[in-house]
Amino acid sequence: MAILGQTSGVIQQRFTTSNVLTTISSSGGPHEPTSSYRLSITPRLSNSNLFLQWVCPVNEQGGGRNVIYSAGFQRSTDQSSWTNVGRGQSAGSRDQHTAAFRPYGYDSNDPQMLHVSGWDAPGGTSTYYYRLVFYYDDGTPNMYFNYSSADYSSWPWTGRMVFSITEIAA
Repeated sequence: MAILGQTSGVIQQRFTTSNVLTTISSSGGPHEPTSSYRLSITPRLSNSNLFLQWVCPVNEQGGGRNVIYSAGFQRSTDQSSWTNVGRGQSAGSRDQHTAAFRPYGYDSNDPQMLHVSGWDAPGGTSTYYYRLVFYYDDGTPNMYFNYSSADYSSWPWTGRMVFSITEIAA
């Protein structure tokens, strides 16, 4: 780990974890699973880069449906007005997000460990709040975060979300 004042390296790392069980069940977006999954950081240097890592076990109810999911990080200084960060470039009519995926699964307990990584350079030393939001481009989803949709068949489960932000000197 870098010592504060160095010109490169890791400055600080923040993380949170949550075992809150939540579901998103409407199409479109952006949808935030729960505000319990947010994380804040106050960069020590105004020109720092922030590396965002969000990991959560998820379950799509029923599995095998043709729903395309995408996700993107957002930043705020007041937790009411949010700005998209770490998105892909503009390319025709494609949506600009951080990650896109199609869940796999056969039954209502099949887990998927969702890993989303992003990058931001907020350009200041204010306190910044970050969240991950989801978009559903096709169909009506039932996405379960930190637990399986079924609790009556083989292999029901619960899990835990982890979100970390690493400040790296530019």
